[in-house]
Amino acid sequence: DIKSKAKKLYDEVSDSGALVDQEDYLNLVIELNETAKKSGFDANLTPKSKGVLQRVESDFDRDLTVSDIDQLRKVAQVAANSIDNPTDAAIGSKIIDKIDEFLDGQGAKLSAKGGDDVGKKYKEARALWQRVKKVEKLDEAVFRAENAASGFENGLRNEMRAILRNKKKRRGFNPKELAT
Repeated sequence: DIKSKAKKLYDEVSDSGALVDQEDYLNLVIELNETAKKSGFDANLTPKSKGVLQRVESDFDRDLTVSDIDQLRKVAQVAANSIDNPTDAAIGSKIIDKIDEFLDGQGAKLSAKGGDDVGKKYKEARALWQRVKKVEKLDEAVFRAENAASGFENGLRNEMRAILRNKKKRRGFNPKELAT
């Protein structure tokens, strides 16, 4: 199954022992701070983003694995999922995008350090995990539609509309999928 394959790939990446170059990581830290500031970051008004940036900066003095960077991505997800603070959510989403770009760009370097296409495996694992999350969202929509008082078809239409209207629920779906 897809979930198992993604986990296996994540484990292979983690077990590779490939380390991110500290100079590259410093450049990422600088870029994340600049992106946050350009997106409206304020330490008092965007506390979740502040926490993400503090965490990113606190990890600078040690060697980081791909799994460590992926954990930072999960920390940024907390800010990105902020319902009560759209600025925090926007900054968190941009931080995630920058981390993804960083890891995608590290592919060859990581593979040289960890062997056997570590960067490629991470990217594939992330893509598989994204598919799992999309399927879970759609499964939930179908489940809710089956229990809709207005009937399955109308319930399904309502659930699909709810996904389309909700930025958080839309996340992970590409424009072609959303148009379908």
